[in-house]
Amino acid sequence: MNVLPRNSSRDSKLRRASLAGAALALLLGSLATPASAATISWSGAVSNDYNDPANWSGGVLPDPAVDIAAFSTVGPQGNTTIGNVTVTLSSTGTQGGTNLGQISFQGFSTNLTLGGGTITLNGALHNNAIVMSSATATQTVASDLVLGMGTGASTYSVVSSGVGGTLVFAGSITGNTTGTTNATFTFGNTSTQNGNYLVTGNITAGTSGGVILGKRGNGTATVTGVNRVNQFYAQEFGTMQVNGGNTTITNANGAGWGGSGNGNATIRVSGGDLNAFDARNLRNSLRVDGGNLVIGGTNVSGGARLSFNGGSTVPYLLNISAGNLTYAPTYGTSNFGVRLGNDSAAGNNGTSSNVTATQTGGTFTVYGVGAVDQTFSLGTGNATAGYSSSYSLSGGLLNVKGSNSTNGRIDIGADISGVNTTTFTLSGNGTLIVEGNGTNAGIYGRQANAGAKQVLALLGGTLVAGKIDATNLRGSALDANGTLLNNGATIAPGNIDRAGRTSITGALSIATGILDVNLAGLTAATSWQDALVAGSFDNLLVTGALTLGGDLRISLLNGFVPSSGDSFTIVTAGSIAGFFANVSDGGTLTTQDGQGQFTVSTSGNSVVLSNYSAVPEPGTIALVAGGLFLLLGRLRRRA
Repeated sequence: MNVLPRNSSRDSKLRRASLAGAALALLLGSLATPASAATISWSGAVSNDYNDPANWSGGVLPDPAVDIAAFSTVGPQGNTTIGNVTVTLSSTGTQGGTNLGQISFQGFSTNLTLGGGTITLNGALHNNAIVMSSATATQTVASDLVLGMGTGASTYSVVSSGVGGTLVFAGSITGNTTGTTNATFTFGNTSTQNGNYLVTGNITAGTSGGVILGKRGNGTATVTGVNRVNQFYAQEFGTMQVNGGNTTITNANGAGWGGSGNGNATIRVSGGDLNAFDARNLRNSLRVDGGNLVIGGTNVSGGARLSFNGGSTVPYLLNISAGNLTYAPTYGTSNFGVRLGNDSAAGNNGTSSNVTATQTGGTFTVYGVGAVDQTFSLGTGNATAGYSSSYSLSGGLLNVKGSNSTNGRIDIGADISGVNTTTFTLSGNGTLIVEGNGTNAGIYGRQANAGAKQVLALLGGTLVAGKIDATNLRGSALDANGTLLNNGATIAPGNIDRAGRTSITGALSIATGILDVNLAGLTAATSWQDALVAGSFDNLLVTGALTLGGDLRISLLNGFVPSSGDSFTIVTAGSIAGFFANVSDGGTLTTQDGQGQFTVSTSGNSVVLSNYSAVPEPGTIALVAGGLFLLLGRLRRRA
């Protein structure tokens, strides 16, 4: 059999050509079909260096453009630290914008810390950039986060699917450093993504854009550092909380706390400070139970405001139980003030909203500026039927100061076309102070429309106000306009510790409660508060009928001691019926310090204190009694 000689040179060329063709086919195939995303799992096989491929499944470092870097219980057990992290997650293609460059914490029941370097979230969109799926563990991102390195608006979401777990961000979070738009950093991307978050590092804007910080889904996101953010909001069901440090919302034209949420979402201040230039268009509830929330600052579009907006059937809640809420705008020409519900007047941003406000403690201070004295409005505007607002003050202090502390004003109720019931209730240990003597100072019911009910319910607490116009007010929803009913409150002209005047337009019935009267001199006070100025005494003026009841309480201030010939007209009314419960007409009443007593006389349309006499000290009484006993003894012996 003949054997053909082998041409080795030709065979070698054929093999090289075949390999080159296959390589070209593979290259063309890879260019035609983009690489699919993969989940690359952390193993920690050789170290805790994120950037060492040997620490990842298959010896492959996750591609930040497409892959998910998954930290799970496949790796080291127990508390795990992944340190020395410097990683960039970017999205440069058109791959749907979801789960790109994702870091995923999966299945941990113990603590995991990812930190030691910087994580840069770079590109147009990163949904669920960081995911935690443990229901119990505390997992920490100690790395610094840099948001939105690109020039477009960037949105990033972190997801904690376990309600019982907490995802902690201990490093700094910095906003857009090259572009001009804001980077949005949301805790939870949808209403069903629940979880708790804690940010202990500082949040700052970049050189151009800012950071928008938000919360969606059940659970609480808490910040405790020094933060400067462009917006600060809660949506759907979540709570966005400040519990330490100092957070400033830098947006000077609306805090942007709203969104597509409803009254189930909450902004909460439980510690530290939250400062906002403006707080209009709130579409979530607001809670202050510690710390300080300050709203105010220069607003170029027409004045700062605190208002709710959105017409939600779920009531927006304002709850103050501790701490301080201060509305203190510095804009000098106009003031939209605090507007709680049913406010559809142009520019007032409180359209057809249900607002239920409850204050059980703390201090709520309302300042006004400019020419508008309507600084605190409850249920005002052209209200839509079916919406109502209420404020219950059972503890703490609500102090409405008005313009330059001279024209504090509260408006209660719907305007001309309103048909709803609006109620302000003072009870328990609450204190309401409405300062000022100006034309517009005081407490008012808005112009009443048929069917509208505007209630000032005095059930307890202390009321201090220079003026109360009851023309469109009533004591309860069952009463008629024009009559106030004191059913347990203390009415204190001036205040508990100083003399002043309270003027009531309309009628007043004191069923129970206290009229607290201070005497510091011989002249009737002519202003709402003659602050500790010697020479004045409290007086109550009622233009209509006054029905007496409850208790009269008398205090002497600043060492003032009346003479027996002095008299004090403490009440003047259109007419007076009845008597105080603790002293009848012509009876005597002892002062609160027990040092003296007055005759209390009701005559015509006034109540007058007169015939002051000092009450002897108990020791003096004992000495006099002893002297009388000895004198009687001597007289008997002589007899």
